Amino acid sequence: MNRPGLIGILLGLGFAAAPAPAGALVPYVYMPSSAELQTAGEGIGEDATQLLQTGRVEQAEQLAMLAVLLLPEDPRSWLLLAEARLRNDDRSGTREALARARTLEPSNAGVWFAEGSLALRDEEYGSAERLIREGLALDPENANAHFDLGNTLLKLEQPLAALDAFEKATAIRDNFWEAVNNQGLVLFELGRVLLAQQRWQEAITLSNEAAEPMLALGASRYGQGIRDRETIELVMRALVKDPAYAAEAHQEDQLWGEKLRAAARALFQDAQLKPAVKRALILSGQDD
Repeated sequence: MNRPGLIGILLGLGFAAAPAPAGALVPYVYMPSSAELQTAGEGIGEDATQLLQTGRVEQAEQLAMLAVLLLPEDPRSWLLLAEARLRNDDRSGTREALARARTLEPSNAGVWFAEGSLALRDEEYGSAERLIREGLALDPENANAHFDLGNTLLKLEQPLAALDAFEKATAIRDNFWEAVNNQGLVLFELGRVLLAQQRWQEAITLSNEAAEPMLALGASRYGQGIRDRETIELVMRALVKDPAYAAEAHQEDQLWGEKLRAAARALFQDAQLKPAVKRALILSGQDD
């Protein structure tokens, strides 16, 4: 079924002249039916989605706001608006739209997860944990949500609970290298170095493009006195793949604990690595 064109729908929502007796003009307001509003709102939502896919986020947000006006009780329109606002870096507006979607459809676990992820980004860790757990009560097999919960619990300084969350994530998705890597981060800080190294080696096997487990493994090996060519080359590859990891601030942002950051600091003092570290800092814009 062809939906009415956007311009035609908008014109139809305004004033129009109706047939009237000769010599008289009787204005009236055309009131579209709920079915027409639904069709128009869905069509506008489709247009907004296409704009998002092509990177035209400002126009997408404008159309998404119109979709919300036409379909204020449809959670999909609010979710679309939330995505558009997030792409426009409007965090408060995104959370407002998500909260409205959750009110309309509280059984949608994805909305809880999205809110939790935003709370985590905004460093509201208590709220993030609550929101993610609410979502997991609805969808306990969501690997990404368990991963986000693990990251949140690390921020809340609950390493054992975080490790459990990361393990649940990999039990659901066995190729989830990020969750395997983060298991290594927790294990290293707990003093279980060999087990941490096993996790990082597994993460490298799962994704040979991932810099983080390479550097973590190299730093931990170096700290053990294993300073052979293999260790140095592993670290150099990591810095080429992601130069940002040369900066301790970035390591901390990626949830590296104090023990692992200290191991990396010692590693970067090696004369063989100093040129590579310097180059990585310059490439990542973090050179002092």
